[in-house]
Amino acid sequence: LNIARRSHKAVLLDDGRVLVLGGMKKDKDTIENHDQAELYDPKTGKFKLIKNLHMTGSGFSSPVKLKNGNILIATNKGSREGEFYNIKTNKFTKLNEKSLFAHRCPAVLLNNGNILFPGGASFSYRKNGRHHIEFHHEKSEIYDPKQQKFIRVSNINIPRERHKAILLNDGRILIAGGSTRFKPGIKEVEVYNPIKDKFTIIDKTLNYKDLPFLLKLQDGRVLIFGGDRRRTTKFATIEVFDPKTNKITLSKYNLKSSHPYHTILLPDNRVMLLGQKKIKFINLQDIIGENYD
Repeated sequence: LNIARRSHKAVLLDDGRVLVLGGMKKDKDTIENHDQAELYDPKTGKFKLIKNLHMTGSGFSSPVKLKNGNILIATNKGSREGEFYNIKTNKFTKLNEKSLFAHRCPAVLLNNGNILFPGGASFSYRKNGRHHIEFHHEKSEIYDPKQQKFIRVSNINIPRERHKAILLNDGRILIAGGSTRFKPGIKEVEVYNPIKDKFTIIDKTLNYKDLPFLLKLQDGRVLIFGGDRRRTTKFATIEVFDPKTNKITLSKYNLKSSHPYHTILLPDNRVMLLGQKKIKFINLQDIIGENYD
């Protein structure tokens, strides 16, 4: 990376490049929020700085690749704003409408083209230059790109922030991890059925998963990376969710760090782990304990 950063976001583009967004640099006494974005080109193995975001920091939701290939980045903490990244022009454009709630939650593309934002936290005041959480909520919404509107949907079962969500092959959404002020780690895993507009708790992770990372494999299974118990006990583990059984099992492979910051499955079946300054690659068969083609 050209800029050392933590709590940043990344997304794989249709042309194979990786877009890295925002994040922050935390020293002993100061926090520097980044608005810089950069692109990783696997052909050259290099990162390149591009146009800056309108938002800064790490509070926005996971970037979502839309069906036209462009990227939606939304619901920055305290502002409810969002923006699009255009893959052809490499430029960022603000959304015309704000989200219904000030989230600190993931965002995931549904099969119908809408984007789901489940749960999160409301930021209502600032102290010492930082946003502070008033409460965690179960409110959820979707963004409809055709109407360019945010629409309220059913509530998740457990209020949470710092959680992750991913689209399963059967159209459901897996929601895992997170925490609240009063619950430093959440083990309960939920799925959202967009046809029924319903959230259901299906299983628990073996370890607390505050700020985990999810990675879906081609066969539909999902890897759940790292996480901790709200900055206390760290878990350098990988757990595997099987949507056929709705069960979670523990991988024998352990990470050296509980927070790789982002994970991407490359076409050659290597898993790319993005750290603060370095990147690491793991063979998929070493994680799941079997050959994978």
